[in-house]
Amino acid sequence: MNQTAPVAAALPPRTGQERSYGIDFLRCVAMFMVVVLHIFNRGGAAEALRASTPAYQITFPLRILCAGAVNLFGLISGYVMFNSRFKLRRLLELWFQILITGLALCIVGVLVCPKDTTGQVWLRALMPISQREFWYFSAYVGALVLSPLVNRGLSSMNRTQTLAVLWGSVLTFSVASIWGYCVVGDPFGIKSGYSALWLLVLYIIGACIRKENLLSGVKSRWLWLALAASLAVSLGLDDLHRLAGWTALGSIQLANYVNPLQLVNGVCLLVLFSRLPCRSKGVRNVIRFFAPLSFGVYLIHVHNTCWVWLEGRFRFLTGLPLWQMLPALLGCALAIYLVCSGLDWLRCLAFRLCRISRLCGWLEDRLKTGFLKIIRARPGMGTK
Repeated sequence: MNQTAPVAAALPPRTGQERSYGIDFLRCVAMFMVVVLHIFNRGGAAEALRASTPAYQITFPLRILCAGAVNLFGLISGYVMFNSRFKLRRLLELWFQILITGLALCIVGVLVCPKDTTGQVWLRALMPISQREFWYFSAYVGALVLSPLVNRGLSSMNRTQTLAVLWGSVLTFSVASIWGYCVVGDPFGIKSGYSALWLLVLYIIGACIRKENLLSGVKSRWLWLALAASLAVSLGLDDLHRLAGWTALGSIQLANYVNPLQLVNGVCLLVLFSRLPCRSKGVRNVIRFFAPLSFGVYLIHVHNTCWVWLEGRFRFLTGLPLWQMLPALLGCALAIYLVCSGLDWLRCLAFRLCRISRLCGWLEDRLKTGFLKIIRARPGMGTK
């Protein structure tokens, strides 16, 4: 399955710091973008759109914008978790969520579509990390292990050094990588962004933005203008690809996570949403409710049981009049988002009743104790 995924959406804000409701809202928006993208791709809407039609021209920038949702989650991770302590219990809670959600949906799959719920599907549910059931989570674990090293390194750097790391990461793993894809292939093994390496790069970029408060002096209207210009350039490059036959500028490259245009989109949205005041108590309560459920939305709607149902399901949208198509598409995405949020809310209630959080805390203590015994053991003290 070619899935887009958010693990950062499941992480709470750093302890001891003021909650950023703008960033929490961005988690919700990014997950909604993931659902929209899957309606286009898995749902068959993009394939059914004919190039050069008004519907294609209007929806293409939306597809490109939604393709950058993965980058948003990576940037959010670095922005939120910079200079914070890594807690194993967070990762354990996510693993339990993946395991229970996967097994529950497998049971539903046996009842609804038994032919598609194969032994391999059950194996992926039981071993989600090693089987890459959700590629983002597997890659995220790899990046998260190195996050304390990144945080400590960036904290010890001055502004000049931090900016050097930032620009070096962007030029090497975004600009040079996308050029490599157009010419020779994958020069750094970054796998179009489907890798722990790219998530680590995004983490570094987000952490640098937070550490140095970058773009704080840039007015919001200029950031919105940069975002609009990036989407316009993407649309123009797609036209060149189709009309002039520039194969290197195909849509697959424009939607590539490492594309510099995608990175510009993500950074602009990150900074813009970080500025949202969210002073209304009602709005804060809504954001506080939906933000922790975002990861569950992903887990549910890309699980094999739902993924099979999604295939080609939304081709009919392209047959609607233009003024109806886009609202209908967004409405379908919102319905999926809300239904999955409701199901994950039920899962949260079950976890509270079973005290899963307390169990993860106990496991964290036991694992830490065992690990400390190993690293503090003296050499040469083995049995004779």
